[in-house]
Amino acid sequence: MSDSAARKLPVNEYRRGRIMTVIEWDSLTECAVSHGVKQATIKSLIHYGGTLDGLSTITTFDIPADCPLDTRETKGKKIVIYDTRTGMILDGGASKRTTAGVAC
Repeated sequence: MSDSAARKLPVNEYRRGRIMTVIEWDSLTECAVSHGVKQATIKSLIHYGGTLDGLSTITTFDIPADCPLDTRETKGKKIVIYDTRTGMILDGGASKRTTAGVAC
């Protein structure tokens, strides 16, 4: 994955336990490092809606609703980050070009 695309993608983490907690991460990279997992793991959990299960919590991940970036599955079953306005894939090796000024 292009680390620059992962650095542009904000992530909301929802922890459900006795109380609901929302953590807003500035980037997919920061979220993955905090949980000690690969960026691809968090990206897959965002795309498919999976969970990271803790002892007393269930943790899910999503992209903020106002973010113009999203994830999609390619024909090769790889999850990539793309710009919903242009359709341009920002990671996955499809292009080295990036969209200037993409901020959520």
